[in-house]
Amino acid sequence: MRNPNSVVDYIVGIWNENFKGETNTEVLQKTIEQVGIFDQLKQSNLQTVVFSFEDLSILYINQAAGDFFDAKPEEIKQGGAAYIISCFDPVQLEFATWSAEQNAMDMAKFPHEDVLNSYTCFANWIINTRKGNRKRGFFRIFPIQLNNRGLPMIGMYLIHDLMPFMHNQSWWYRSCVGNKVFMHYHSEGNKLLHKDILSDREKVILRELAAGFSSKEIGEKLNISSHTVDNHRRKMLSKTGALDTSSLLHVAKLTGFI
Repeated sequence: MRNPNSVVDYIVGIWNENFKGETNTEVLQKTIEQVGIFDQLKQSNLQTVVFSFEDLSILYINQAAGDFFDAKPEEIKQGGAAYIISCFDPVQLEFATWSAEQNAMDMAKFPHEDVLNSYTCFANWIINTRKGNRKRGFFRIFPIQLNNRGLPMIGMYLIHDLMPFMHNQSWWYRSCVGNKVFMHYHSEGNKLLHKDILSDREKVILRELAAGFSSKEIGEKLNISSHTVDNHRRKMLSKTGALDTSSLLHVAKLTGFI
């Protein structure tokens, strides 16, 4: 496995080539104060890390996120991104390093409003904590503050435990810039594709499932057979690695499909 500090240095170099700009220290401090509310919210679905794009330092981490990594928030904050990276599966870390380079080059081409509305999802990411526990998480990463050039200055991680919802052999990545350009990578396909992981038709059916409609009802609405609806459902389960329809809807909400 590559040294975590060298990975951080590499990613920082990539991002600064594209996004370097002056930061507003007053805005930075205000943002950190605002996210401090997460200290009072310890639910597992609010595991939160705020970081600097400029040097990948951790500006804020709540107790729930510290618990996910089996460490005190202060310990992780002091170690910075290198601490979090040191817990990643080596194969997934290599991909995450490469995808950071791809994201930086892509986002640099878009208007500021699209950059602020971009996000990246890592599903079923393997975490090996320093206490020897193995976990599987979902990471949604997005900018929350831009610098004077209108490019990412501060970002946020939202971390969710996916152990109860997904098969353990499948992991994937999904990136979106301004809800316009999608890319995804799936471990089984071993190829980065410049399209979304779910088709437009699958997304329509997914939203109908989330609304509580049955396969028969969805089929009638879309003028297709219930058998076709079920085929789409099975394909979505296969693509996402979700254990069942309920898990599929949970993962879909985290990912931004619905």
